[in-house]
Amino acid sequence: MHGKLNPAEKELVVLHVAWRVGCVCKWAHHAQMADEPGISEEHIVALATHNPVVAEPRLHAFITAAAQLVETGQLDQNTWRAVADVAGDDTALELCMLAVITSWSR
Repeated sequence: MHGKLNPAEKELVVLHVAWRVGCVCKWAHHAQMADEPGISEEHIVALATHNPVVAEPRLHAFITAAAQLVETGQLDQNTWRAVADVAGDDTALELCMLAVITSWSR
């Protein structure tokens, strides 16, 4: 079964969430395989910060949402709308599930 997020988008979210929650094992594992779906070294380095600079609007919305979920346990309406506007409600829900499940593996 395939979701709405492409492999690179999934890895970007997992990497940023793993960094935010301090899961070194998950970070190391996913950073090592990040080149498979085409994630650049620049993106990997950027994701290891509190405010990663990601130029692509879709990816920026995803990373912002994942960060907000980790920090607050919820998304505000503006953040949800930003993700849904660039990717649709189904993708926004999938993103939330991925971020939350990833954050559990601290």
